[in-house]
Amino acid sequence: MEKEICTVVLVSYNHAEYFEQCIESVLSQKCNYEYIINVFDDASTDGTQEIIKQFEKKYPGKVFAYFSEKNEGAQSNFWKAFNSVKTKYCIFTESDDYWCDENKLQLQIDALENYPECSFCGHNTLAVNEKESVAEYANNRPILNDPILQTKKIFGLHDFYPQVNGGYIPYISARLIRTSCLELEKIRYKEAILFDFCQFYWLLLKGRYFYINRAMSVYRRTGAGTCSSKSPLVFLNDFYQNAIDFNKQTKFCIADKIFSDCILQSRFRLDLYNQANQVVVTRQENESTASTIVIQKRISQGLYSKIKRRIKDSLKRNIPRVVSLFSPPVYEKRVLEILPRRDSIYLLCTAGLGDTFLTAKYLPYLQEKFQSRIVLLIKKSHEVVMRLTGVADYEIVDFHGVDLNELSRMNPEISKGKIFPAHPYTHKSKWEFFEPICKQLPILKFEPWFRSFFHLSDKFDITSDVIIPDISDDLKKKLLKVGEIEKIILISPEATSVVPLDNSFWIELVQSFKKEGFIVVCNTFDKRNAIRGTIHLDLNSEELLELAYHCRSVHSIRSGLCDLLADLGDRLHVYYPTPESFYIYSLNDMFKRKDINETVVSIEVINE
Repeated sequence: MEKEICTVVLVSYNHAEYFEQCIESVLSQKCNYEYIINVFDDASTDGTQEIIKQFEKKYPGKVFAYFSEKNEGAQSNFWKAFNSVKTKYCIFTESDDYWCDENKLQLQIDALENYPECSFCGHNTLAVNEKESVAEYANNRPILNDPILQTKKIFGLHDFYPQVNGGYIPYISARLIRTSCLELEKIRYKEAILFDFCQFYWLLLKGRYFYINRAMSVYRRTGAGTCSSKSPLVFLNDFYQNAIDFNKQTKFCIADKIFSDCILQSRFRLDLYNQANQVVVTRQENESTASTIVIQKRISQGLYSKIKRRIKDSLKRNIPRVVSLFSPPVYEKRVLEILPRRDSIYLLCTAGLGDTFLTAKYLPYLQEKFQSRIVLLIKKSHEVVMRLTGVADYEIVDFHGVDLNELSRMNPEISKGKIFPAHPYTHKSKWEFFEPICKQLPILKFEPWFRSFFHLSDKFDITSDVIIPDISDDLKKKLLKVGEIEKIILISPEATSVVPLDNSFWIELVQSFKKEGFIVVCNTFDKRNAIRGTIHLDLNSEELLELAYHCRSVHSIRSGLCDLLADLGDRLHVYYPTPESFYIYSLNDMFKRKDINETVVSIEVINE
């Protein structure tokens, strides 16, 4: 059985009417990969087992039947089915459903073979309503309708945080799963992970989601299935319980998203509940009908509010301390939302632009040292560093409010499958290591110190070369009223690692430039720090770098911005408030250059 790459699991209970269509749709696949079919029947009494035995006999070595001696229930049957899988990939289908595309398996396996970062592959599904009085989905129409699915093929968990309609979760028969990502041995709350939407998020926590934009399976709504046989209120009860258990299983790392989906599901199911009741009462067209509907609607709305409060209270009671690591959900992607791959190292760039720049420059040496893929986790404002350095393997995250000390305590060293805070200042246990730099003691230079933090050799030099950015249309518009970019001198007086220079220094410098006919633009993130007599432009990080690389010259206090601008050479003028800061942070020394203008303002001119 080693040659088989995929297991198709069919789960059945009293599906005699539909089973043959289901298994034939699997057997008729045009697929270059070998696969087997495991059929798990939960003690059917309608002749389903006899049909299964016929197919097992007809396809020996291809179809394998497993029969329960007594009816154990859908969840128990599914769990046994999950545990039967020994192949690289698996896909589950209830045998009253079927596949409607003969290339389905080939396309899905190809996707996961070509994109190892994906934990599962999904596609759209058609809904067919046969015996339901109230249809959950439009008949013979695709189930997935969220516009985000039209934008790309590969999705991460963060892509779905803003989505509010749920129309992106593929039906179970549409999910080809990378078996190793199920991690069944780690699951405490079995029913939660078997549950449709919980399983979707479980897989998203293990990797990415590859989506194929075509309908390749059919979900048959008969009113007798695992979900369709339940009333809306019973379904909601199960939904909430599984949501709570899922949050416990995943240590509440995405509890806010799960809770949002609970609210969405409440509205959807209670609408179905109202529709079902209205179907009953509208058969009696009399004066009491309208009032009956109103009463039922009020009951369901009240029930919805009650359920919402109870779930919210339950979540509050159960959320552990880890939730305090997160800021409110206005972000690109949460730090601990990322579940690291075991074959990769994740460096969380927690400090300034310059530190992220150096870390990016270290990447080739870090990859060689640790023999691993390395992913940089960065702020949105630091994405410009990735473009300047050509780094492609990064994730934009929001870690405002993250307890970095706790994260550093949990992950004190660089290792695969972990998120490592990539700056010494976050590791309080290493105070002796960063104390000299923190106190500006002239006994260590910054770059060798930073390098040693990563345990890197001192036998290589880093360069300041970057991919020079073009001037964007947005920046051109902002400069229309300012003047020609060749006549602009950029002033940057803000810094965090060194003490600020007195405003009188900057004012005198600005006046001298203006006398020579130059336009002086001041860049500050806080407008209150702008220098008198300059033009203040509201620039983002990218626009600032674009301006800096194309204007006449840049004059800046020593800051992380200077690291990114070192390639300007003699067009860059860097000012240091003390000899100690010059000793520690000299750019010429750091990048083995001689052409950057560096000046210690309070003592003497070092290089003009």
